[in-house]
Amino acid sequence: MGLRLFVLLVASHLLVAVVPYLPELRREADTPGFWRYNETLFLRILTAGLYSGVLFVGCALALLAIQNLFEVKVDQRVYGHLFVVLGTVFNTWFFLAGVPRNFALLEQEATYPKGLKVFTQFVLLPLVVLYLGILYAYMGRILVQWELPKGWVSVLILAFAVAGILALLLIHPIRNATENTWIRTFARWFYRALFPLLGLLAVAIATRIRSYGITEERYFVLVLAAWLLVMATYFLVRKGQGIIWIPASLALVALVSAAGPWGAFATAERSQLNQLREISAEYNLLRNGKLDGAGARAPKLPLVVRQRLTSIFEFFAQRQALAELQPVFAGSLQLPDSLRQETPWERRHWQSTRLFALSGLERASPYATAANEEISATFDLKNPDVLPWVTAATG
Repeated sequence: MGLRLFVLLVASHLLVAVVPYLPELRREADTPGFWRYNETLFLRILTAGLYSGVLFVGCALALLAIQNLFEVKVDQRVYGHLFVVLGTVFNTWFFLAGVPRNFALLEQEATYPKGLKVFTQFVLLPLVVLYLGILYAYMGRILVQWELPKGWVSVLILAFAVAGILALLLIHPIRNATENTWIRTFARWFYRALFPLLGLLAVAIATRIRSYGITEERYFVLVLAAWLLVMATYFLVRKGQGIIWIPASLALVALVSAAGPWGAFATAERSQLNQLREISAEYNLLRNGKLDGAGARAPKLPLVVRQRLTSIFEFFAQRQALAELQPVFAGSLQLPDSLRQETPWERRHWQSTRLFALSGLERASPYATAANEEISATFDLKNPDVLPWVTAATG
């Protein structure tokens, strides 16, 4: 739920950035107003965040002072409520108060902010070069040692792409100035340098998907890789024109991937369920198409298999999506009515425990190794009346 909300928030922010200029998608070049409009939004977001943060710290310290100086008991949840109110109501109002209203005025020529050029030239671009050096050195190591790339490299490639694209967007209005030919050179080579890295990213994420199936995170990495490939090709052909397509296309990708049978969440659930079926068929865990009692039928499963099964069970329990697994279980996976008002953690714990209880399979820690498998145990107090007796006996 949290990831879906985040994706929708990203899509809505991107739509705010492009909706006033949608007719621009049919033109040959970007108008100055589009860049200045988004510059205002960008600076307004940073300012609103700064003001909200300072206001929260100040109010939190005031509450702490009242609590300590006047010995007034303050509910600790007040701090969380204060953060939510300031981060949503105040932050939103403050941001909206500075949104441009006169779009015709934005089309007029204006002085380019020197601070943005300094920030881009001396902060963002060095980071892009640093990421580029690390990634190409790592790619060279992979070719020399002929090994598969680590999954973590995907994060660094996406960080490199984000930093590079943000830098190009920030300096877009001054790219054609005679003294800034380095900008056009950087843009041209940045997109070209991105192609081999996208290939590396595709290999890394495909390796993880082949071994462990699709999760929401891997789905979005794969989609972002495809989007970056299209954008890099587009801007090489258009020579940097049409920057409105960056937020417009990314908003469309976010909306499409957030819901529907083709979306990240439905695709991930199907993939993990298919993984469960494949493992169950390979190790003969099913009886009459059900997993109930599978642990007794296969008591000596390899550690890596038990780790995969544990990961799959936890995947569905964390999302409280056990209804997707009900077809492969004879026992009911429905949450008891007595737990519906409990905390999400307690509901997830019951669902996870239920899967292992019905299947008879053992949990396996993802950090355990065949040589030294980690052993864990959970102890629950069934009868609270025993506690005073235990305390008295041990005291």
